[in-house]
Amino acid sequence: MSEILDKSVEQHYLCKECLKTWSARTDIVEEGHTLSHQLKRSVLHMAREGITATGIARICHCSPSSVIRIIDEAVELKLRVARLPENLCLDEFRSVNSTMSFICCDAEVSHDIVAILENRSTKTIREHFMNRYTNLERAAVKSVVVDLNAQYIKFIKALFPNARIIIDRFHIVHWAMQG
Repeated sequence: MSEILDKSVEQHYLCKECLKTWSARTDIVEEGHTLSHQLKRSVLHMAREGITATGIARICHCSPSSVIRIIDEAVELKLRVARLPENLCLDEFRSVNSTMSFICCDAEVSHDIVAILENRSTKTIREHFMNRYTNLERAAVKSVVVDLNAQYIKFIKALFPNARIIIDRFHIVHWAMQG
């Protein structure tokens, strides 16, 4: 392993005229912290390799609690429903500040919400399902009900390979009445 700047010692300076103190600043560490950015990256890399927190602490010359704190700060908790329903409904709705958000719910009688995402971009939706559900769980989805939004139809087969795409009848009737 290459040499890593483990810790920085914060230097304090005193103005002899006004008696105010200040600290030196550097790009190597965050303000108010002592562990370097490089050390934090190394800790995360070793954690991905499966090394224990105590092992990482020993290698990086820091405490196991610092290792755990670094990992906790870097990892976003992935919330998910326990089981992905067999039949899903996908739609968008106007939410905060008139922006469009994404909603996914159980298409069965309960209509339990599976996910609400802050935007309806393909990237956000794909990442949500790919990062929270295994290929096996997503393959168990039998049908997905959508409106006539072509964006959803493009990625449904990639996310839910065995699902039938069903166009919501409200949108079919609405489209037919306009035509």
